[in-house]
Amino acid sequence: MIERLLQLYPNSSDFVIMKAMNTIVPHTFTLFLIALITGCGSSKHLSHSKEYYYHNIYFGRGLSTDFKKGIQDGCETSRGVYTKSHKAFNNSNDYHNGWFTGRNKCRGLLKIDEDGNLIL
Repeated sequence: MIERLLQLYPNSSDFVIMKAMNTIVPHTFTLFLIALITGCGSSKHLSHSKEYYYHNIYFGRGLSTDFKKGIQDGCETSRGVYTKSHKAFNNSNDYHNGWFTGRNKCRGLLKIDEDGNLIL
């Protein structure tokens, strides 16, 4: 019926709006379900809980516990407080790689006062 009215009155904005509504309304529920399933959030927000930061430095996401511990110890070492679990360093590749990653990325955190003393 709407198609027939559009043929009779092609310049009528009311009929154009009715046609648009006739097309959009059936898809509204589908769009609502998609928004509900995706949580209406950005992927950055959703993945934030898996991202790993230490001393406000981003190290990545999906890291193992050993890798994170290695990052922490390597970071503390680069800040001037030598910290390393030798057992984990020698037995866990994740800890070993995390330690070097932390030490290298945290180098800028080393603070020394005017007299050459370490600032913790």
